[in-house]
Amino acid sequence: MKKLITICMMFFSASAVLAQTYFPIPFPNGDMESTQEIEVIRDGAIHTFGGGFQVWTRPPEPAVAALLDLENMGLAPAEGVDFSQAFRLATLGTPDQGFKIQLQSGLVDVRPSGAGSYIISYQVKSDSIIAESKLSGKFIFSHVISFWNETGYIGETGLGPVIEWKDQFLLGDGFVTVTDTVDLPAQTTGGLPITDIKVAIQTGNFSFSYIFDDFTIQGPESFYDITFKVSNITLDQDTVIAENTSVIFDGAEYSTDAEGLVTVADLPAGSYDWSVATEGYDAQSGSKAVSKFETIDIFLLETLPLGTKGGISATVYPNPASQTVRISSVSSNLKKVELMTLTGAVLMSKTLDASNLEWNVSAYPKGVYFLKMMNENNEVFTERLIIAD
Repeated sequence: MKKLITICMMFFSASAVLAQTYFPIPFPNGDMESTQEIEVIRDGAIHTFGGGFQVWTRPPEPAVAALLDLENMGLAPAEGVDFSQAFRLATLGTPDQGFKIQLQSGLVDVRPSGAGSYIISYQVKSDSIIAESKLSGKFIFSHVISFWNETGYIGETGLGPVIEWKDQFLLGDGFVTVTDTVDLPAQTTGGLPITDIKVAIQTGNFSFSYIFDDFTIQGPESFYDITFKVSNITLDQDTVIAENTSVIFDGAEYSTDAEGLVTVADLPAGSYDWSVATEGYDAQSGSKAVSKFETIDIFLLETLPLGTKGGISATVYPNPASQTVRISSVSSNLKKVELMTLTGAVLMSKTLDASNLEWNVSAYPKGVYFLKMMNENNEVFTERLIIAD
């Protein structure tokens, strides 16, 4: 059962903490639910398991095999909070009992939130208690935060002890919450902003076994950039950069540049309506859930000549598609649908007696195809379908 206990909380900047509102930030595999097996490298210093977490031992000596109980550590199904999966860190202990072991997270993307105060939290419990004689005057855990920018690793800071030996009995009575706080500056040496951080729990070479679960991080509100990359596809199937094309995003109008690009910056997470249109091409529109930095490829199809659609009113969506395509006709029942290459080779043919069709196109190569649809009156509707990544 989860215990409602907070072991420790550190504040580096009290004024910033009091003034700031905190928002959840994605923490890769923070719930430890990845099913990837632990990768044991007995002659190395790093042991990798699911979701980017690592167990790191300070090289070069003592040897990894002398520090880690590799037979009893790794993913721990049903041993986490509310019987979820967790991770067990088990060590053997060495005579010097130095603090040479770290449990490290993967990279946590902090670009959307930027500078400010971040609160790190996780759940931990122990099924083994270390003798007081080995811990008197020492601590069990401290935290180390490493910083990264677009050039790579740039340094780290230690946040000091968070669990002292006298508090360890709390860990043997179920899961407890451990929290810590770190302030990120707007820029680092060289004027570049911090893009990612890693969270590490550092502990000693004692013989113990701890179970970790539910890592979370909160920080300033996240803001994201969304880039539209727009191309036109002509009737001859040529792909052309769509310069000076109108992009309407959340009610504001933008225009693509000479490379067919337009970026909407500093968007809070949420859902936004968009549309892309240019004269002579079929417009596209939709709704976009924004939760990360992303580039969206848009392909506008040159409008087909009058008469191509015959007497059928049909909708093909989504287009472009990567998985399931849906065809819907409200005018009359479709009786046949063919998927063809641009040279006319038929890749798929379906005979049906309904006005709607769904099928999975993920097995087909990326590219432009023709959909030829015929209704019960033998009227033909030809549409282009783009299969994308």
